[in-house]
Amino acid sequence: SAARYGVAIENRLATTLSPIRGNEVELAQVVVNLVQNAIQACTAGGHVTIETGEADEEIRLTVRDDGCGMSPEQIRHVFDPFYTTRLTRGGTGLGLSVVHGIIADHQGTINVASEEGRGTTFNVVFRRQAAEETANNAASGR
Repeated sequence: SAARYGVAIENRLATTLSPIRGNEVELAQVVVNLVQNAIQACTAGGHVTIETGEADEEIRLTVRDDGCGMSPEQIRHVFDPFYTTRLTRGGTGLGLSVVHGIIADHQGTINVASEEGRGTTFNVVFRRQAAEETANNAASGR
């Protein structure tokens, strides 16, 4: 998808991350939606950076683009169901609403920083699973 839009993807992924409790399919949907939106916000020659990391009790995912950015009004509505700036290009306005719901269901948080003409950054944070939770999940087959 990125090549079709002429957008470069840069991965800055941590080599290891502590586990989090969650639904793998839903969490993959979060990543796909955020990256897809970032790619579509860019023009040919644009860049998207995907970064993961861990600090204290938090696992972080950051998706940053140097695309068109959003106005303060757009930022206020970005997670609202059916809100889209891409109606004429097939946007449904459900992607970020679904992303927000999945993250909330996983006791995580998401925030957005954006400036028109300069790009957008989405930061997702999940709580690291405690060592005893990991051991209990392994013992119970989860």
